[in-house]
Amino acid sequence: MLRGTPARSPSVYSSGPPSVMPTPVDPSPHPSRGSRQQVAEDLVRSLLGATLHSLDMVAHGSEEQRKNLDTKTRDALETNSQQYKDAERELFGRELETDDWDRMDEDERSENTKKLMTRLKEKRDERVNETGT
Repeated sequence: MLRGTPARSPSVYSSGPPSVMPTPVDPSPHPSRGSRQQVAEDLVRSLLGATLHSLDMVAHGSEEQRKNLDTKTRDALETNSQQYKDAERELFGRELETDDWDRMDEDERSENTKKLMTRLKEKRDERVNETGT
């Protein structure tokens, strides 16, 4: 094993005194009560923020899940709306307006509502049997 003097590092040994003398750093004082309070409040805020984010993810899912759910909901609403219109045309020969329902007496409105709901249920059952959704 060779034992010799290690080569000098240029950063350790310079050709002259440093051009700028480092300024001494005062040791940091103990945190004051106010700054400890601030640190504690910041920690609590951070924990609450993380908790709220976690709750939001559990309640609403990720952005991708939200978009997927929005798409499925929109499709279901469109399907249901179209089936409602189809059922009205089948039962009444046309789509009914609010005024049409308003002009019906209570018994007629009740009977037509039952017919419409029965037909909508049949359409939903047909759709479920065909598509599973």
